[in-house]
Amino acid sequence: MTGSRLLKALHVVGYLTTVVVIAEIVELGYLSWSSWHRSEAVSAIFREHTRTHDRPLVVGDMGAGDAFGPVRPPPGVSGDVLGFVSMPSFSLWHAASLRLPPGSDVAQGEIVFVRYNGQTDQPTFSAVQAFTLPKAAYLAAAQQIDRLTDGWPGNGDNGCFDGVPVAFERIRTAHVTSGVGNASCDPHYAAVARVVEPLLTRYAPKPPPEDKKAATSDSAPK
Repeated sequence: MTGSRLLKALHVVGYLTTVVVIAEIVELGYLSWSSWHRSEAVSAIFREHTRTHDRPLVVGDMGAGDAFGPVRPPPGVSGDVLGFVSMPSFSLWHAASLRLPPGSDVAQGEIVFVRYNGQTDQPTFSAVQAFTLPKAAYLAAAQQIDRLTDGWPGNGDNGCFDGVPVAFERIRTAHVTSGVGNASCDPHYAAVARVVEPLLTRYAPKPPPEDKKAATSDSAPK
């Protein structure tokens, strides 16, 4: 009898151990699934945020729509337009609009510099400054942006916050597209910046000295 009871006890212990192991496996599986599900949800949010949208830039695009407002061509102005906004975390923003009027051999540009008050989060705009650039230079940049951005599905790994977010807006007759992402950690938007920034460096006016000085004490909003 003693041996039989011992055997039964060992069986019970074995069953309990099996139940515990199964419970741990189920728990680990649930935790892994939950973590994967959360990761997929976050990636979906980033993809939606950074994809190319069939609409103009808006304020919700990290403030790009607000910054682009002073240089966005007014309704009714014809021509092919490439807009660009650079929004570094700790220095001046700039927004530029490049437009090729119908039949023109010269593209027209406008640029505005934006800084944010670190306490009020309110933007201060410099005067809008006009400039020109060759038609060939504009067309080359616009075509590159179109190849990069048309149908872009977004990047699910664009998870950094500081850095240099950038945005674009393309107006081709009635077709308007836009997008925003962080050029510091998203190769797609880094490529967008590499197309436009050299044009601005070469042809656009530089920031006014007083804005450079003011930017050292204020930072852009997060």
